[in-house]
Amino acid sequence: VVLDYQLPDGDPWSVVSAAQAATPRVPVIMVTAMGNEQVAAEALQHGVAEYLPKSDAFWNQLPNVVERVAKIAEADERVRRSDALFRLIADSSTDLIATIDLKGIVRDVSNAVNVMIGYAPGEVLGKQMLDFIHPDDQARVVEAFSAEHANSRLTFRARRKDGNYIWVDASTSLVRNTASG
Repeated sequence: VVLDYQLPDGDPWSVVSAAQAATPRVPVIMVTAMGNEQVAAEALQHGVAEYLPKSDAFWNQLPNVVERVAKIAEADERVRRSDALFRLIADSSTDLIATIDLKGIVRDVSNAVNVMIGYAPGEVLGKQMLDFIHPDDQARVVEAFSAEHANSRLTFRARRKDGNYIWVDASTSLVRNTASG
């Protein structure tokens, strides 16, 4: 949506809200002849994708801005769909699926964590993975989850919420963040 800041019949923020509520989200480019830093800041606070003052170069700039915003919106939608697909697969699986960063912190976990070790996902998120591993197995688990191993398979004991241990057969895959490496 290319939206003028000065609407003759109302407030532009209701249009921005409606565009953001749509699925997939519709990006909004705010344009105005009354451009100043306050208007730009207000637009960005409301979630506008891009702010473009009407200037002598406006008509030359607008196609490039629209193309850039459309590409970003398409990429955001692909990520949203990938996340939704991952969540669907993870939540439908009887296997525990987790994302653990290189520091050993649990960043995402499937609902199977409840059945398998008795914890709700929220009780595990943000916690150190080793908190749930038998002390005698921790060194092997750290080695398997290190950055030196793209894939590994191992068996270890995991601590259930009730304090008992169960044997777990795990497969790990190192997935690098393309943005940060």
